[in-house]
Amino acid sequence: MPSRLIARAIDYARFGQLMLKEGNWYGDQVISKDWVLESTRENKSIPRDIYPKWFGRSDKRIYYNYQWWGHVNKDSTFHFYANGNLGQNIYIIPNKETVIVHCGNSLKYYSGDFDLWDVGLLLN
Repeated sequence: MPSRLIARAIDYARFGQLMLKEGNWYGDQVISKDWVLESTRENKSIPRDIYPKWFGRSDKRIYYNYQWWGHVNKDSTFHFYANGNLGQNIYIIPNKETVIVHCGNSLKYYSGDFDLWDVGLLLN
């Protein structure tokens, strides 16, 4: 039995859209807005020195909270994403109202999790 979520790209995109809209699905609040905000934003009470050194990439403050990875840019905009097995990712850029989904079934051509972060910076 797999230990992962198996879904289609459209399903990942819908979930990303739900998180982008802070738990609201076309006028229905299906997930608590407070929970979405808490789970996808940086928890500033966590000391920065608890994170590995690779978290300090360039001008971003990278964080992890409630199964979401994220980073805060110098201009206070932020992006967050869910990282799955074999390169399955849901990447959300709130200030651009953008959801990017990456699906795959192998890491052969997947160069790493920072790929989508770099795409996010190009859109910013």
